[in-house]
Amino acid sequence: MLTGVQKYYIGWDVMHLQFSTQMKSQVYEVMLELYSSVNVSSISHTAKGFFVHIKMMKTVTGFSWPRLLQSQCKRPWLKLDLEKYKGDFDSDEDNAKTRCERALKELSLSNKESQVPAPNLKDEAVISSVPISSSDDDEEEEEEDGMNLQDESYDPFDPLS
Repeated sequence: MLTGVQKYYIGWDVMHLQFSTQMKSQVYEVMLELYSSVNVSSISHTAKGFFVHIKMMKTVTGFSWPRLLQSQCKRPWLKLDLEKYKGDFDSDEDNAKTRCERALKELSLSNKESQVPAPNLKDEAVISSVPISSSDDDEEEEEEDGMNLQDESYDPFDPLS
């Protein structure tokens, strides 16, 4: 473990984070491939004596990452500050529901300005049936595999009918 890191280099893009430092003429470097994309403008970092604190925000919110990195290997030097982000993990269902409701509200508010009035539509739908057989089919060929295609209870998408 490196302690007392004051000068370091951090580089990043949407899916990668690179960290390097030099201690006693020895260069230490790591390149990490993140699980998913992060907002590059939100990355902040600070040297804290025994560690370097790096804060990143996900580009797509609304779901939890199973891990920070693409690799499933456990990195013993990489820690997640659960106390600081405890509220993010408490009730995922409540948070997901709240986020969905908030997103729907934002969408409805932003779409009100650009909405075009809908034409006068009826509340009823007209359903018409179109025969599957053509005019040159015989009446005997009306049944295929023991099923009457004109039968109203027949559903081609239901494997049990």
